[in-house]
Amino acid sequence: MKKLFFVFAVFSLFCLSITGYARTITVHPGQSIQNAINSANEGDTVLINAGIHRISETLLVNEKKGIKIMGVGRNIIILNNLNATVLNVNQSTDITIEGLRLTHIPEGRSEGCGIDGLVLSVSGNQITVRKCELDGCGTVGIMMNNIKKLLVEDCVFFNNSIYGILSYSGAEDVTINRNTFRNNKEVSALVNIQNAKNIKFTNNLVTNNKTGLINLTGIQGLELTGNRFINNPKGVVIRQSTGVTVERNTFSGVPGRTVDIEQPATETSRPQNNSQNNTGNSWGNDNRNSGGDSGRLD
Repeated sequence: MKKLFFVFAVFSLFCLSITGYARTITVHPGQSIQNAINSANEGDTVLINAGIHRISETLLVNEKKGIKIMGVGRNIIILNNLNATVLNVNQSTDITIEGLRLTHIPEGRSEGCGIDGLVLSVSGNQITVRKCELDGCGTVGIMMNNIKKLLVEDCVFFNNSIYGILSYSGAEDVTINRNTFRNNKEVSALVNIQNAKNIKFTNNLVTNNKTGLINLTGIQGLELTGNRFINNPKGVVIRQSTGVTVERNTFSGVPGRTVDIEQPATETSRPQNNSQNNTGNSWGNDNRNSGGDSGRLD
């Protein structure tokens, strides 16, 4: 009887270890990334091996929890439909996307850019996008939809044809840190975030874009610090926002207004330790140069 009980206990522990085992699912060029994503469970990592991965439909991470999708070496995922999203993370939690290059159609692009194609769309909670290359002809590098706790860090945005980052509403606790935005072909604004809470745009390099405009509207809690803006036609516009901190930003080769804060009903911040090479900053209607004011005013 004791022996039987011992065997049962060992078998139970074995079953528990199997159910709790975190797997690494490796995808080589020519294999299905979508099948790997579909089979991934909490704790699993989908590893995208180096090489060219061609896809014909959007990669969908749908209502997943606790998985990582990570690139190895010089990988590139190419979607052959200009009007579709390359990767859609939909209503998922604790997802990490790291080390991927995502794009539409190979270089050359005689077909032109699409109308609706996004590079990456994210919704859900606690999403990390790190060390990725988000390459147009996507109309938008990252589209945020009802997202909480998003970290976008150490990524490169280039060749996007309408926006680098876009969110019309529902973004909360978003940090955009240490990214490079270069050579985008946006027709409206490089970053357009509206009706959001707790947005941090910090330590980014914004250079040589078609407009370079950072449009931030209706933000409750905004930090714009430590960024470098170089050779962009436009600067930063902040509208109808509260709890704003703007400091330690550098502007060079921005011919128009560098920062324009439109004062809402509630007081916002004033500049601190911003610098410019070519022109003074414009702060709302007072045409104030950079420097001397206190930092944050709530």
